[in-house]
Amino acid sequence: MRLELATLDLQGHLRGTAPLAIDGPPTLECGMVVEAPLGKVGRSQFWEVNEEGRPPRSWQVLGAEPCNGITCIKLAGSQQSDDWD
Repeated sequence: MRLELATLDLQGHLRGTAPLAIDGPPTLECGMVVEAPLGKVGRSQFWEVNEEGRPPRSWQVLGAEPCNGITCIKLAGSQQSDDWD
């Protein structure tokens, strides 16, 4: 197991970590962190997150869902390169 110290701002931008590997398994798992837009988002709203050298990630709010007694926001995300079918 490896632990890294990083900073997460209010928009979900992760700072202080090395870039994640593209050509192999991840050396650090950050998939639970979602970068959010500046304004409020509502049901069915889309937004994109851009990262240099990678295809944009698209996010959509699907709604709210209870999980272990806590109301959570359910998101759908996708990321696809131009040459992938």
